[in-house]
Amino acid sequence: MKKLVALFLVCTLFSSCDDGDIYFDSLSFPSNLNISKCATNELYYKAYNSELLAIELLSSGTPILNTSLTIGQLNTITTSSSNTLYYRLYDGAVTAATICGNLPPASPAVVKEYTSKSGATMEYTLNMTVEPSTSQPNRFSISYNYIINFKNLVLVNDQQEEIKYSVFNFGTTATLPENTNTINFDSTNITYCEGNGFYSASNSQLIRFNIPESLPALGNSTTIALNDTNTLNIKTYKEAITSPAGTNYCQNNPDKTVAEDWTARSGSLKITHTEAVENNVNTQVYTFVLETAVFSKATRTFTVTDANLGTYKIVE
Repeated sequence: MKKLVALFLVCTLFSSCDDGDIYFDSLSFPSNLNISKCATNELYYKAYNSELLAIELLSSGTPILNTSLTIGQLNTITTSSSNTLYYRLYDGAVTAATICGNLPPASPAVVKEYTSKSGATMEYTLNMTVEPSTSQPNRFSISYNYIINFKNLVLVNDQQEEIKYSVFNFGTTATLPENTNTINFDSTNITYCEGNGFYSASNSQLIRFNIPESLPALGNSTTIALNDTNTLNIKTYKEAITSPAGTNYCQNNPDKTVAEDWTARSGSLKITHTEAVENNVNTQVYTFVLETAVFSKATRTFTVTDANLGTYKIVE
């Protein structure tokens, strides 16, 4: 950015620079500086010392960047009066308060401003990262961010001076808390559904699966191969799904927003039948253990081993 400011000064001192056009390969923001987002709106920005790059990403009031996009797929929009990239130089340090506040502060003040002309192409891609927990087995953190680039970008100021970029790499967004979800395989109660279907619901997570055969006899176990027919699905939601008490999810889906949706089509599920006495009553206990399972979503996978899904009990 120092080069940019220097060229601004050179052009001012010598009255013109090649018909007002200034050419750069890239802006000199630090390469490890992520794109930030205002908490209360869809303004994405990079701020470094006294310099700012910012763009509001809305389409008819709907956020353009959202986790319903296809992971890894390149998407494009065209810059317009609704999606304008701003470059600003201030007379002091830029902070989130400078950028995101409802009432712009009196200081720092804008010294220079360039805005994008309509017609540039903004490319954006949703990226997903799966990280296993280092302290708890079979627990995974799923996070999302976005990669944003511009092509044929032209920035212009009030004096019609232009800065042109054939390719401008805006960067990668920081991972936001609302774009991070957790999947776990804690043991819980399992509910039987007609047709050899089962599910377990815990907090904001729902696991569903079917088995192709009857449950094993007492003292025995059976192993089910997971495949395209015998799948195991896990969904997480933005809100808890375990209330009201007694809610049945054999046929009904939670009326909540889905956060994660993963399916295992390979691996094995072991079911063991034992008997126990609980509260002086004989109880048939079926324990479900994922010996191994590869869960997939789009092009991403994670593997679970030796995960106790829980128990299904029949009180005699």
